[in-house]
Amino acid sequence: MEKILEQLRSDAHGVANTTAHFMELAKKYIAEDNLEAAKACLLLLCDNCDNYEQSIEWNGLTETWQRYRYLVKDLVAPSVSTLSAEPLFPAECSMQIGDILSLPDDQLISALSEHLGELSGSGNELNCLNKWERTVYYIDELCSEVNSGGFDSYLYYHGTHFEKAYAALQSICANGVLSILDAVRSKFPKGRIPKSEDALQNTMDTLEENGIDFESEDAYFYSSGEKELLKSLLAYVTENKTHFR
Repeated sequence: MEKILEQLRSDAHGVANTTAHFMELAKKYIAEDNLEAAKACLLLLCDNCDNYEQSIEWNGLTETWQRYRYLVKDLVAPSVSTLSAEPLFPAECSMQIGDILSLPDDQLISALSEHLGELSGSGNELNCLNKWERTVYYIDELCSEVNSGGFDSYLYYHGTHFEKAYAALQSICANGVLSILDAVRSKFPKGRIPKSEDALQNTMDTLEENGIDFESEDAYFYSSGEKELLKSLLAYVTENKTHFR
C-alpha cells in the first residue's frame, strides 16, 4: 500500500483539483477490480483536504463517494464539516500547543490547523482565536482549499475571507503568494472581491459565463507559491510561538 500511495502522490504533483483527480482514478481502478489502488486513491483524496466531504460535494461527486466510501470508512478521520461546531478551551483540545510546536516541520502546520479548528469550533467561532492564531487560520484555510479545488473552490467557500487572508499573508511576508492573490483580485469587476456571499456567488457565476478562470493562478500556486507560503508560515509560527495557546 505504501508504494502505491507514494507513486500516486508523486503522479499528482501539480494537479489543481486533487479531489476530482483521485476520485476519477478510484473509479478507474474499481472498474479494473484493483481495490487496493482504488483505496489508496480515496485515502489521498481525504488526506489532501480536511473538509473533504465539502470538496466532494462542490465537485458534484457525492453520489460516487457514497458508493465507494466503504473502502476507507474506518481508515480516514471525519471530515471537518462533520466535527462538533462547539469551540474548545485549549486544555480540552486533542493536543496541547507545547506538543504541537515540538513537532517536525512537516507535521507542525497540519497539527496546528487541527488545533485551531478545535479552538474555533471548526471555524464557526473565529472570535475565539487571538490575532496570531487567526493569521495562521486564514492562511491555512486558503492553502487547504486551493489545494483541494483551486482558487475557484476557495472563492466559492471562503471568498468572504479573501481580504483577511491577504492581510495575513502580508504579516508573514509571503510576497509571492500575495502577487497571486493580486492577480485573482484583478479579474473581478473594479478589482474588488464582493464582501457578501450572495454578491460573491453572483459575480463568480458571471466570471464563469464570460470564460474567466483562475487556472494560471492555480498553476503558479502549485509550482512555487505553496512552498514559499509554508516556509514563511513556519517562520511566523516559530517567531511568535509564545502567542499560541
